[in-house]
Amino acid sequence: MENYRREWTEQDFDSLSWHDNELHGIRLRNPSEEDQFDLVLDIDHILGWTEHPDGTFTFLVAPALLIFHEVTELVCHFALQYKEHLTISHIERVNPPMALGTSDQPRYPYWRIRLQPDASPRGIIFFKAAGFTQRLTGEAIERLSQSLEDDQR
Repeated sequence: MENYRREWTEQDFDSLSWHDNELHGIRLRNPSEEDQFDLVLDIDHILGWTEHPDGTFTFLVAPALLIFHEVTELVCHFALQYKEHLTISHIERVNPPMALGTSDQPRYPYWRIRLQPDASPRGIIFFKAAGFTQRLTGEAIERLSQSLEDDQR
């Protein structure tokens, strides 16, 4: 198996993609009982894909935790009609404008996690956060599908 990176931060944001990453869990973690908390997303992260001569694809997928730090103003909006999979379409970082009369310290950016329309029409998770850490929690597996089975996580 190839060597692959196992951890990323917000400094890597522009080089990352979460398109078609399945979302298995959402957890709020507040170990210090402060006003801000961590938003922990349990995902299947797609590290890469290979197109084969017959036109099929295989995907290199690993379980991962995507943890946003010092979160405030969290809003989640999605609806499930039955046992559906929540899948990330993409994640956007929106840097807020500087407040008038403040120093050059930027405020925390807003983050928008757009969910796939087939899983949740108009699904979105929206919040402010200082940044994120994404860490693989298991080994990558080559699969015909873009997600892992429960026993592979």
